[in-house]
Amino acid sequence: MGEHVGVDTFRVKDLTIQRKGGTFAIFIRFIEEIIGPLRDFFSSTRHDYTRFNYLGEWHSHHSFALTPSGRDHATMIEIATDPQLGARFVVLLLVNLNESKQ
Repeated sequence: MGEHVGVDTFRVKDLTIQRKGGTFAIFIRFIEEIIGPLRDFFSSTRHDYTRFNYLGEWHSHHSFALTPSGRDHATMIEIATDPQLGARFVVLLLVNLNESKQ
């Protein structure tokens, strides 16, 4: 979740970590696990959706190239074009630890 701080500028304010689901190579999102944290975030930001809102998804590519996969691209398009979600854009952040695991 993030804060809109300027033209095309956002600050990450909070994130969630899903610790179960998926496999070595596939992330499976459990929507029910994000509902509580989203409600808490929106409550703490007084439901100011123009300034504070969902930014997108993140996951690690700890054993693969740090580039979006075909599934990553498809998921982002699904989220951005789903009329029920109403997202105008979505961010995908891929992370990978460096060799010193930091």
